[in-house]
Amino acid sequence: LGVVTAEYNTKWSSFKGANFDVSPLTKTDADYILTAGDIPCTPETEKNYTYVFNVAADVYAPDLPSQCSGIGNVAAVQYDPEQTQGGCYSLGLNQAFSLVDTTDPSKGVAVTYTGGDQCNHGGTPGHPLHRQITLVLSCADVATPSPQLAYEPAHCVYTVTMPTVYGCPVEC
Repeated sequence: LGVVTAEYNTKWSSFKGANFDVSPLTKTDADYILTAGDIPCTPETEKNYTYVFNVAADVYAPDLPSQCSGIGNVAAVQYDPEQTQGGCYSLGLNQAFSLVDTTDPSKGVAVTYTGGDQCNHGGTPGHPLHRQITLVLSCADVATPSPQLAYEPAHCVYTVTMPTVYGCPVEC
């Protein structure tokens, strides 16, 4: 796996005129790692998975378990910590930015990676469903962020929240 891929962007200007720079969140010798999955405020207990991701860079190979050895260059990976073989999935490498709240840029920026591994089911004939992840970088007074919550709001669509000052528009 590579460390930083030139295809990722670290700066983005929203249609509202707010500018974002997530480059301080890019890691070159480690990743963000979170084991989570249970959706808060629901009676069910959803299974936990481990999410390994970087911001605007590929994941760092030493942070991945052996079951992920053939995963390739990707921005995010999900694996089952209870399995030693299989159960490791690319969550995407095609990057897109959006506002967390389209009416208020000060709420933060979202970085979505699409084009991950094909889901086991879902999609339509000829158009399989592929995994994707959105990193919600909510604007907060946190200089050294850590991921807080990971969940699956829709089939094979994952969201990780990470409050950080780098989720704020540079104008703030």
